[in-house]
Amino acid sequence: MTRTRQDAIASVVTGELERAVTAIRRHHPDLPDVVIALAGSRRKRGHYSHARWTRNGSDVAELFLAGEHLREGATEVLTTLLHEGAHGLASARQIQDTSRDGRYHNRRYRVLAEEVGLEVKQDGSRGWTDTTITPTTIDAYATTLGRLEKALDLWRKGDPPAKPPTRTLMLAICPCERRIRVAPNTFQLGPITCGLCQRPFSATAPTSNEEIAALA
Repeated sequence: MTRTRQDAIASVVTGELERAVTAIRRHHPDLPDVVIALAGSRRKRGHYSHARWTRNGSDVAELFLAGEHLREGATEVLTTLLHEGAHGLASARQIQDTSRDGRYHNRRYRVLAEEVGLEVKQDGSRGWTDTTITPTTIDAYATTLGRLEKALDLWRKGDPPAKPPTRTLMLAICPCERRIRVAPNTFQLGPITCGLCQRPFSATAPTSNEEIAALA
């Protein structure tokens, strides 16, 4: 079956990302080969995982990129590839470059990030994780950036914000028709007396806040 342009959309992007990693490995030959993985993420732009895949009995690392991050353009994506590449060098050289489940980047990571062509700053409690690409590195990867710029016409939309859980209340009404909202477990603790008519409130069935607002 002949592949159409629609079929090849994701593979075009992934292919250019793989070429970018190949270009990085030409500059840093001890950087392990990786499998590029694209998926959605609200928290991370990228992540390097050692020995996440296997091929012909050999372990292969994974370089994850958030689909939402592709929208930021070629320079930012290359910066992330280099950032994660520094983690790859740490793995290859058996250097402990992070702690706290990878959140804290130590001084050993800073050295590696500078080696791959990044400027590194401290980011509060996360350590040396604030990385930006240097002008010299941009020049060194000019061809790669040009190819990425043409390919990155696809990115993942962010997930819509999660809706807060709907709180269920009871609408309680007294004989003089005063109305209050009350949680079912609170109403079950004992009678609630109206301060005007001195008679107890009676409750309707549990109702959502939106329905209660419509009745009140």
